Amino acid sequence: RRKVFFKYEKRIRDLSPPDKVFDYFASITGADGNRYMTPADLLHSLVAVYPAEGSSAERSGALQGDRRAHDFFKQFDTDGDGYISFTEYLMIVTFLAIPLEARFLLWAALNIIFSMFDDDDSGAISLQEFRRVTTALRLRLRRVSHLQRTGLQTDTGDETQGLLVTFFGKKGQDQLDLKHFAAFCTELHAELVRLEFLHYDIKGQGYISGTSFAHSLVSHCNMRNVDHFLSRIDNLPDKIKALKVTWAEFQQFAQLRQNVHKLAVALDFFYSTTDRIGRADFQRAVAKILGDTLAEDLVDVIFAIYDPKEQDNLAYKELLYALEKREGNMIYAKQMLDLNSDTEVQSVFSRLRSSFMPQ
Repeated sequence: RRKVFFKYEKRIRDLSPPDKVFDYFASITGADGNRYMTPADLLHSLVAVYPAEGSSAERSGALQGDRRAHDFFKQFDTDGDGYISFTEYLMIVTFLAIPLEARFLLWAALNIIFSMFDDDDSGAISLQEFRRVTTALRLRLRRVSHLQRTGLQTDTGDETQGLLVTFFGKKGQDQLDLKHFAAFCTELHAELVRLEFLHYDIKGQGYISGTSFAHSLVSHCNMRNVDHFLSRIDNLPDKIKALKVTWAEFQQFAQLRQNVHKLAVALDFFYSTTDRIGRADFQRAVAKILGDTLAEDLVDVIFAIYDPKEQDNLAYKELLYALEKREGNMIYAKQMLDLNSDTEVQSVFSRLRSSFMPQ
C-alpha cells in the first residue's frame, strides 16, 4: 500500500494544477473554513518523500504529520502558528523557481526580479509594487485552474498576512531590498532540505538509515521506473541498509544536487573519455564542484542503487535524471506560469526562467 500511495502522490505532484496539489496535501482546516498547510505538508507537496522507516503512515497527503511550527515558518502567520495559506503557498513555489545552482546566479536572477518589480528604481520593492505582480498571478490562476472546484481563496487583500508582514512590516510601509530577499530564498531552500531529513529521522537521532537515504535518492526517478528502483532498495545488502547518514552528510548531498547541471557536465566529460563512470571518477567530479568528496557512506548507497551489479560503472544518466527532477520540482511554479496569454506575470517569470535556468 505504501508503494501504491507513493506512486499516486507522485502523479498528483507531477500532473496536477497547484490548487489540487494544495488541496490534497493541506491537513489543516481553519476556523474560517479555509485549508492550510503545515511545514510537513509543504514538504510533501513539493518533494516525493517515501513513508519513513518505523512510521505507520502509508501516505503523505492529509496526514497529521509534524504540526509543530518550525522557527522559519512562524514568519508566515501573524499568530505564530506557522500554517501556510494557499496564497502564501503560491508565493513560496514562485520563490522556489529562483535557482540556487550558484550564488552569482541567484543574485543575477534576483536582480532581474527586482528590476521588474521596482518601478521607481529605488533598489528596493514596496508592498504596492510587490502586490501588482502577485495580484496578476492570482487572477490568472483563477482563470486557468480549478479554484471554484476546491473553494480555495487567493486574494483576501489582507495586508497583515504573515509573509507580507515579514517583507514589509505590520503597516506595510517597509521596503524589501535585494539582500534580505536573497537571504529568504536561500533559507527557504535550506528549510526544505531540513524538513526532508526530519521526515526520515522520526526518532530525532541525528541520522537516517541507508534505506531512507536510498528512498530520498530515487524518489524523483522516472515514473515508469518507480517499481524497479523500489525493488532495488528492498534488495539492498543489509550493510547498506544499516548505514547511518548524518545531517551534515545529507546537507552535503543536497548541495551537490543543487549543482546537478555542473555534475552532469563533469560526468559527461569523464564518460566521453573512458566509456564508464567509476567510483573514483564520481568522487573526482564531486570534489571539483564541492571542494571535497562525498562521505563514503553516501557513495556506497549511490553505487548500490545505480551500479547494482558492482561493476564500478555508475548508471549516471539515471542518477542525474532523479537529481534534475528533484531540483525541477523546486521550479514547480512553471505549472502556474507557463501560460498562453501575454499577462504581466507571465512576462516577468517566464523571462526569469528562460534567462537563468540551465538548458
